[in-house]
Amino acid sequence: MYNSQVYEGTYYVTQKVGVCETERSAITFNVNDETPLPTASSQTFCGSAVVSDLVVTGLDGAIFQWFNSATSTTPLADDQALSNGTYYVSQEVDGCESNRKAISVQIVNNAAPQIANAMDVCEGATIGDVEIPATSGVTYKWYTTPVAVTALPASTVLTNDTYYISSVFNGCESERVTVDVQTTPAPAAPTGEAQQAFVYEISMNEVTIADLVVNEGDVLWFISEEDAATLTNPLPDDMPLSNNTTYYAVVVGNGGCVSETFAVQVTVVLDNEKFDRTKLNYYPNPTNNVLNIEYISNIESVEIYNTIGQLVSVQEFNSNQVTVDMSKLSSGTYMLKLQIDGYQQLIKVMKK
Repeated sequence: MYNSQVYEGTYYVTQKVGVCETERSAITFNVNDETPLPTASSQTFCGSAVVSDLVVTGLDGAIFQWFNSATSTTPLADDQALSNGTYYVSQEVDGCESNRKAISVQIVNNAAPQIANAMDVCEGATIGDVEIPATSGVTYKWYTTPVAVTALPASTVLTNDTYYISSVFNGCESERVTVDVQTTPAPAAPTGEAQQAFVYEISMNEVTIADLVVNEGDVLWFISEEDAATLTNPLPDDMPLSNNTTYYAVVVGNGGCVSETFAVQVTVVLDNEKFDRTKLNYYPNPTNNVLNIEYISNIESVEIYNTIGQLVSVQEFNSNQVTVDMSKLSSGTYMLKLQIDGYQQLIKVMKK
């Protein structure tokens, strides 16, 4: 009887003492629908925030209550400071409280980034060239004054000046750190003859990178202008030169500043009356997997070098028609040195 379902309507109640019972009093029950969860999502705040800053929506006239756990019985005060973590919110309508909805809260620190107050860069460097260590999602903004509104574009060329840098994470921009920038001039580009020719004599060692002539010492040589600009894959001194190939030299100065490139077009002529270039045939070039080589004399061996002068394969033969296996090599340009009747010949081959 006492656990009977109560429905909306009017009920009557009496109290009985002994055999005496009072008159009946009417009680009207209104049964509300179950109160739904309020609507709220994960929220990020810059610097600091309090409970009243949290955004939540729900039914008309609803009273929202925030808690720091799913089971807490004490609602948080509106001026309670928030921290990184999970908070829970319910809504109450006509005395009926909903279940609690969990949301995550992130407070982004707006302190100035930890960047050295002095920075050395190469002359001509732009803001985009400067690498500042950062955690995932963090970017930086550069300004000319502590209160400037517009950040400098990444293409801005840095000068000897003071800059103000902030960090940005999840849409929150930090305070600015003052950084003094000092530029270092790049060294002058190497100089010399832009076209250089060499005679490759059979009785001598092959012509190599070390034979290239410029007016400066301690230059670095590269197979492409892009590699030279980024100091990628410098060529070793003993790498054989390839005919009709352009090589690029730079000088690296103080602070790692790189000069402009200097290009040298190389011609290598074989000084060997026995060798008839017109009788040498190699195909297909470019090749996918194998290269066929034919000559009027026996080919004894083929050495394969990559663009940075590393010997990557040696294959032995004893025939004037040979098949060179290049299937295991990655795509790129290779130089092949052929040993033919005691003398050598260089050819350049592309591997797809």
